[in-house]
Amino acid sequence: VDPPNGRLPALTPAGKARASERAKFRSGRPDSWLNTPAWVRCISYHGVPPVSTGYNNTYQIFQTPNYVAILVENIHDVRIIPLDGRPFIDEDIQQWNGDSRGHWEGATLVVETRNYSDKTEHRFPSSRQLRAVERFTRIDENTIHNEFTIDDPTTYTKPWTAARPMPR
Repeated sequence: VDPPNGRLPALTPAGKARASERAKFRSGRPDSWLNTPAWVRCISYHGVPPVSTGYNNTYQIFQTPNYVAILVENIHDVRIIPLDGRPFIDEDIQQWNGDSRGHWEGATLVVETRNYSDKTEHRFPSSRQLRAVERFTRIDENTIHNEFTIDDPTTYTKPWTAARPMPR
């Protein structure tokens, strides 16, 4: 939804280099399990935020007073998102799906994620400097509006936003 033309913003020179490196890596056979993609090793599939792939896109969202948990069907990733205002973990601690913190803005759950591993792979070019902000708004009994903004200044020349309905 942003940019309005529906295209990702231009990549920075560093972003182009990483995308080229990744394409070269993908074109050959891995020489070791260490060089095999995380989704092949069943470590992580979509990344956070997930981008639909047409396969295993089912979410289950659970809420308690202090946490939200999001279970993704593929590889059964579960994100536990604190809602109590605690700070993010130290930036030197990196995680496959980053470190998420949530809060409510009216009826919208806002989740910010950062501190991704250098090995994290999204369905779009990214770096460990990625900061993702997701918004989940229940539209009706059967639909959640999901929107996410990607801010990764080492990869893109400006932030971008995607949106989609999540039907029951």
